[in-house]
Amino acid sequence: MYLQHPINKDTKILSYARYSTEEQRSQSIDDQHQQNVAFLEEQGVDTSSVDRLQDEGISGEIRSRSGINKVLAGIAALLWQLIIVEDSSRLFRGVAPCIDLVGRAVDAGIRIICIGDRVDTADEDWQSRLEDAQRHHGHDNFKTRYRIKRALDGLWRMGAAIGLLNPGYERYQVNPENPKAPKFDRVIERFKPNIKRVYEMVATGHSTWEAAEYLTQECLPKTSNSSKPEWTRKNVISLIRKPIYRGEESYRVTVAKKIHSTGKTKCEENPNPDKVLWRPMPHLQIVEDLLWHQANQKLNELSTVKPKHGRESLLYGIPRDSRGPLSTIFECGICGRPMYMEGRNEGGYRCSGVKQRQCWNKATSIRDLTHQRIGAAMSQEILSACSDQIDSLLEYAESRMTCSAEIEAELKKLNRQIAEVKKKENKLLELFLEDMEPTDTVKEKLSQLQSDKKTIQLSEQQLQARKSLAVAVPTREQLFEKLQEASEQISLNQNQTTPLLRQLLVAPIRAIPCQQFGSSKVVLRAEFTIQLIHLLPDELRLLLSDEDLTSTESELFQKTICVDLFEPSMAPKYAMQALEIYESNTTRRPTLVEIGEKLGISKRSTHLALKLGHKMHEAGLTDPFIPLEECPENASRWRISRAG
Repeated sequence: MYLQHPINKDTKILSYARYSTEEQRSQSIDDQHQQNVAFLEEQGVDTSSVDRLQDEGISGEIRSRSGINKVLAGIAALLWQLIIVEDSSRLFRGVAPCIDLVGRAVDAGIRIICIGDRVDTADEDWQSRLEDAQRHHGHDNFKTRYRIKRALDGLWRMGAAIGLLNPGYERYQVNPENPKAPKFDRVIERFKPNIKRVYEMVATGHSTWEAAEYLTQECLPKTSNSSKPEWTRKNVISLIRKPIYRGEESYRVTVAKKIHSTGKTKCEENPNPDKVLWRPMPHLQIVEDLLWHQANQKLNELSTVKPKHGRESLLYGIPRDSRGPLSTIFECGICGRPMYMEGRNEGGYRCSGVKQRQCWNKATSIRDLTHQRIGAAMSQEILSACSDQIDSLLEYAESRMTCSAEIEAELKKLNRQIAEVKKKENKLLELFLEDMEPTDTVKEKLSQLQSDKKTIQLSEQQLQARKSLAVAVPTREQLFEKLQEASEQISLNQNQTTPLLRQLLVAPIRAIPCQQFGSSKVVLRAEFTIQLIHLLPDELRLLLSDEDLTSTESELFQKTICVDLFEPSMAPKYAMQALEIYESNTTRRPTLVEIGEKLGISKRSTHLALKLGHKMHEAGLTDPFIPLEECPENASRWRISRAG
């Protein structure tokens, strides 16, 4: 480049350099600075005090970069008299931002030289030269993107690996001697059981947090761009959603959209679904189609409602420390609203509708006692099932898996349903062909029919799996061990118990207010129902639908439990026992001291218990605590505010 206007020898100079991506040579920075210095030396300029600034691995389309920001600050502070670059694309790839920077420098009296573009702001035509150079660089950038897209399309067609490496796979080269040869993915066999287990956990109702903890314990590597090795809920959801695990791969589901104000890009869903590419990859399949769809269907059920934020959120105003093992599964027996931890120093549960004056149930239960009582009751029921119902559970599983006549009947019924759906679908497709612009109603009906057909097909796959006995029924020892393990896990002192509670419960736990007979005292009882079939192994339970349960089977394996969430006083606790001992000998009534010795209580407590027992007998009661359906007139220790 020939300069029409020479450079003064004592000019304060800045050399700026940049390269775009981390894959490019980092030595490019030094090469650019050396080229700038060599050009200055040819002009007879002293280069011993030339300042240097650079941006490494950042695209020129990005407006805000650490190096270029320092250049702009230096222009405003008049730190230099000359700025030299290899070409204008090193400053920016875009006419507007580049013209803006160079214009600021010219206004401040700072000269800029772009060697490769032959741009020198000392010349009168510098602006037109710079605009032509930027358009040329933009055209080259477009061609580069096209070449990259063309190369990726070629890799896609040949089945080569594209994008980030998914968990459970490894990447290899067919020809290791050629570093530029295409790479391919293959399954890591030792991680297949872990990934399949996660799909089974999600499909059977386990929480995604529990699945994340399992993958962290098993040390399954995450994607290559992960900053932390620990798995999170979002990582598990992403793994479940990927079709690669059922042997099908998608590409360009999301596209990069440029934000012109900043020069950055953001990923968004491809607005044209027809441009999404799909290819079968059976050698990469880890889970069966049925299991993949069951897990994704469970995620769809959990995410049917979009989360609300701010004051619209259901969690607005709830302190963070109120999250516990009974969150979302412990509700008021009167209004059905959640029971929140609040109140006493040791922590107590109270209906969330009380503060909003939407519920009259002000009874509370101590947190630790509530956890201990509910956990102990569930554990005891599971332990009793180990001895009483383990054989019935095994018989049920075997009968459901081996009832071939019933399965055949169900398959025929599903085939008829599929035929009916296809018939309706064909009629709607004819309307599509006749009407160039079909109505929204027709589109909705067609979408609903396709969804129904997919659901029926999944049910058919489930029955086929049962018919082929792909899953073995556990032995008595295996089922006994699983029941024992579940009994030990029911400890409400840890939040990790919540997934197991959700799995067992048929409906949320209800807090029932009860008033003590002959008193104004109101206490809480917990009432809940558990389904023992849900304790069967996950891989077996996936093939057994709750809808297939008959009313007799449902009642046989369901257990309704009622637990006191309070410590009763002596009189109501021993009232019926004291009366029973007193009535046991009609010829010689036992004294209070004798009754007290049998019960292990004092004479005064025995007198109060026996007195209450006689009153309950006269009223025809056997339980001193009566469930409430209406607000009591004068409940003990209930603070009724003036506004209330």
